[in-house]
Amino acid sequence: MEKRLSFSQKLVRLRHRMRDPEWRKYGRVLLFGKLTGIGLIFLLAVFMHPEMIGFGAHAQASPPPPDLKGNDIVNPINTVWTLLAAFLVFGMQVGFTMLEAGFCRSRETVNVLMECVVDTCLCGLLFYAWGFAFMFSHGNGWIGQHWFFLQNAPATYETTGVAFLAFWLFQFAFADTCSTITSGAMIGRTAWMTDVGRRMLDYSTRLLALADEAKAAVHSQTTPSGPERARGSPGVSPAGCSSAVPNSPSARPVDLDLAFRLPISNRRRSRRVLDLAFVVDERLLSGQLTARPLGTEEIVMVASPDYHFVNPSGDSLANFTEERVLLPGEGCPFRQLFERALDAVHIRLRNTLTLASIEATKKCAVAGMGMAVMPKMAVALELESGRLAPAPWPGLGFPACVQMIRHRKRSASGALKALWDLAEQSF
Repeated sequence: MEKRLSFSQKLVRLRHRMRDPEWRKYGRVLLFGKLTGIGLIFLLAVFMHPEMIGFGAHAQASPPPPDLKGNDIVNPINTVWTLLAAFLVFGMQVGFTMLEAGFCRSRETVNVLMECVVDTCLCGLLFYAWGFAFMFSHGNGWIGQHWFFLQNAPATYETTGVAFLAFWLFQFAFADTCSTITSGAMIGRTAWMTDVGRRMLDYSTRLLALADEAKAAVHSQTTPSGPERARGSPGVSPAGCSSAVPNSPSARPVDLDLAFRLPISNRRRSRRVLDLAFVVDERLLSGQLTARPLGTEEIVMVASPDYHFVNPSGDSLANFTEERVLLPGEGCPFRQLFERALDAVHIRLRNTLTLASIEATKKCAVAGMGMAVMPKMAVALELESGRLAPAPWPGLGFPACVQMIRHRKRSASGALKALWDLAEQSF
């Protein structure tokens, strides 16, 4: 629970905020708007009823003292109290303005400030014209029918002894605050659609209906289908993994939406957060995971065709340790397998360059920056087109097993079970 600030802490916070140019700018905007609204109301009162505030009284001959009635005597205590209450309620307008500006997004702050200023000005005009008359004048029991534009208004309101304009100002403060609350409730919650948007909405609705109809027509109720989350090691593409499923529609009773994300860590393999994972590594033997081998992948050493080590002379093993070898990131399984193979033949490379991804490693090899350790499926097109050429590898070969794994304790959907069974039948 947030700790409530004491009065002294609030004063300190106010002092800090007043030093902020942004807060001072908002304060000036609010003060200017309020003073503008009050000034407009005062000018209208001078223009429409100068006698109510003392103007024009000395320009005419002093009439004989009229007979005073009880309602014509202004009670100063009641009037001062009403005015004080009106000023306090009117101060709530600034509070609601700050509240709405704090609740909305930063891009809407200026709009909120302008909306509250316009509320005060517009509400003052409308309440002066007919709002007060509808609410507080004499009428038929449902709506007032007198005092429009404050015409023929008495000196005091009914038997209260409160000056009529003081009572009007008190009620205006409430009307202004109410209009600010109701308009502020719409900030950030409403949007106006353009003519183009309305036309596009009709087309979008039709397209969605057609998509649902097409999906219902193509897929039968017995077809296992649905989205599944899958992860794959670097170099294992969705296209390559989808080749595990036969392309014939009759032999492919599975309709999956596989969402691939790269890479997958050993920690994520052991946690029950993935439906499926495709990894390239040594054969996995784990009590928590179920692994299905999909095949083996050859890891090759490639370089640009004009790279000097493609056709080495002399002792290739001795020359190999001096060559620049391009390696993918340290988390790449191909690099890990390659480093294990180097340790097996006691080779220590002296010139390596680590790159962010397999794709970056391949592009640097094509540019002739060195030899790259790559899975063959990642460079098959480059080898076929002659952009890359295989480089001699003086050590022992190292296997890479493409596997499909899932957690033993994670429940599998119907679509995932169908995919798993189909993979077991295909390999």
